[in-house]
Amino acid sequence: VQSKNQTTTTFFLITPHSFLKTPHNFMAYQPGTNANQINVGKGLTLQCGVVYALKSVSSGKYLDGRGGESNPLMTNRYPKGDKYLNWVIVKTNIGYALRSVSSGKLLDGRGGESNPLMTNRDPWNDKFLNWTFVKTNGGASNFAIRSVSSSKFLDGRSDESNPLMTQRCPLDDKFLQWIAMPM
Repeated sequence: VQSKNQTTTTFFLITPHSFLKTPHNFMAYQPGTNANQINVGKGLTLQCGVVYALKSVSSGKYLDGRGGESNPLMTNRYPKGDKYLNWVIVKTNIGYALRSVSSGKLLDGRGGESNPLMTNRDPWNDKFLNWTFVKTNGGASNFAIRSVSSSKFLDGRSDESNPLMTQRCPLDDKFLQWIAMPM
């Protein structure tokens, strides 16, 4: 039994070998925090409802939600004021969805396929449209985006024009690391 003033903290030891075998979503509810705040780890937080540009650490390009097409792209344009490069994180029943500001469509991690899609389904209980955010060993703002459905990570690649879904460990892999830039 805990008193009112006691706090319990849970830590996860994640090694590169064990990382891919961990649960899809290991972000737990933390009493007293803002319900729209996402604690990614190591001091990094994201906020539901805020417009972000998602920049790939490896390519320096931005995730492009396009204008209704079914495949997202990686684009090398300035994101401020560019609705195609802007995303909103939406809290769902099982994680977080990524909604494109330009099309209103959601990023779909699919069921193991190598290419993510854009779709217009309700994300509330749809595991294909849900994601978790994982702090990496990169810079202070670097994180990985993990699909709840496939456990694969969004891969920003290098000089290619389309992102992929990859099963590698993101902790030290710059291709799987992203930076969220508030717009």
